Amino acid sequence: MRQPFLPQLLKGWLPVDAYFKRFGLPHSPRLQAALSCTDSLTRHLETESHQTVRVRLEHQAPMLDDADESSLWDQQQRLPPQSMILARSVWLLLEDQARLYAHSQVAIDQLSPAAKTAIEQGDEPLGSLFLAHEGKVERTDLELAEAHIPDLAARLGHESNQSYWCRRSLFRVNHEIRARIYEIFLPLLLS
Repeated sequence: MRQPFLPQLLKGWLPVDAYFKRFGLPHSPRLQAALSCTDSLTRHLETESHQTVRVRLEHQAPMLDDADESSLWDQQQRLPPQSMILARSVWLLLEDQARLYAHSQVAIDQLSPAAKTAIEQGDEPLGSLFLAHEGKVERTDLELAEAHIPDLAARLGHESNQSYWCRRSLFRVNHEIRARIYEIFLPLLLS
């Protein structure tokens, strides 16, 4: 499995309100709203930009449930034991430019057949898929961090000391964890 872009944390992981209280608000109210969004981030971005967000699949493959990236997840963010896990990395695009990188790990055997099929196709945002196929979905345990991500900076041609806003959260269906999501906000997103 290809590794996601792993952060070298500068500040975080903390719940949103605690993060802003401790380190201050981001430079832009629009960015603050996006970082705080607990609903579909894709829908939020479409509302803010008045454009359609497209998904470009970077990588998708099954993984073992114990193949955790320790810098991304805490013990309480584990997926259901013995689950079949699908790891996927995507870019969210506005005007054909990457604005956000998202790495998700989904317990696909815990989902409805329709949701499983849609997720495996890889061309729709995860939040939209969950809302369309799973009914009541909650995004919980939302936490923020700021980080250097050298591999991402090199790939995008950014300065090596570029810092990025990162989020991680859980998607729950009927209060059960079904996916965990790690997102990196690129500097162009909402300035």
